[in-house]
Order: sequence, then structure tokens, then C-alpha cells
Amino acid sequence: MYLAKTWLLLYILKQWKFKTSCSPILPNLILSSPSMARKKVALAKIADDVRRKATFMKRNVEVTVVLDNPYKGEQEVWPSIPDATDTFLNFKSLPESDRCKKMSDQEGFYKQSNAKLEEKLKKLEKENKKIEADILMYQCLGGRNIADLRIADLDDITKRIDLKAKAVEKRINFLKGY
Repeated sequence: MYLAKTWLLLYILKQWKFKTSCSPILPNLILSSPSMARKKVALAKIADDVRRKATFMKRNVEVTVVLDNPYKGEQEVWPSIPDATDTFLNFKSLPESDRCKKMSDQEGFYKQSNAKLEEKLKKLEKENKKIEADILMYQCLGGRNIADLRIADLDDITKRIDLKAKAVEKRINFLKGY
């Protein structure tokens, strides 16, 4: 089970086009979830000044980067030390609830990722079980001997047949106009 979860996590990271050696927090900062797919947007200048300003204000983020430079023995700050100080003071002036709203540590990220992967795994197992029952059902209709099937398999086939019979009955009633 652990191996399957690890494989699924690596598969998802590969789909996100992240290297597995990157920081585990990076995917959380870039994409909050894999379902955040967006439509492709043509890049063009927004003609309306009011809309352009509103769009900019929605997307504007104050950023400061502090890098340790092992070659110089000092830190590099971008955009500048006074700007970094202002950004830090603005951040510290926010209420604690706003400061921590979108923060994540490695443990929290892994727990969140693991929960999502377990949910996805359960959905896939459920879908796989349905497909296997359908295959067995069609094999039995094609002449396979049901004597060699397990009781659990027969139960699954019975449930799938009942669902399909109800769907057919519903369709017949719809066509008859009931």
C-alpha cells in the first residue's frame, strides 16, 4: 500500500512537471491543487484602464527574496534591503490569522498530499472494482462457468446487473413517456 501511494505521488509530481528532488513546499506554492487547471488565455493588453488596474491589483503580490550566497559569504536581497524590510514589517503588522492563512510546512504539505492521494486511490479502487465486475459479468454472459467464481465476485456481478437492469428500466420508462 505504501509503495502504491509513493508511486502515485511520484506520478502526480511528474504530471505537474516537477522534479522529485525539488522542495515539497514548491508544488503547494505554485498550485494549490491539481484540479486548478485553467483555460489558456491569450496574452494581450487590457484596453480598459479600470479593468487593467483591477486585474493588476488582484494579481499584485509583494515579494522579497533573501538568498544565502556561499561564494560571497553574505546574503543577497532582492529587490533591496529597505524594500525587504518594508515587506517584512507589512507582513508582521498583519493579524496572526491572516499571516498563517496560506502557510504550509513540510509535514502539513505531506499530510494534505497524502490525504488527497488516499482519496484518489479510493476512487480508483472503486472504479477498478466496477470494471472488474463488468468484465466478469460479460465473461459469464459469453459462456464462462460461474462455478469457479468467488462469492464476493458473484455479489459484485449481482450488484452490477441490478444497476444495469434499473438503468434499462429507467430508459424504457423515459421512452414510453412515464
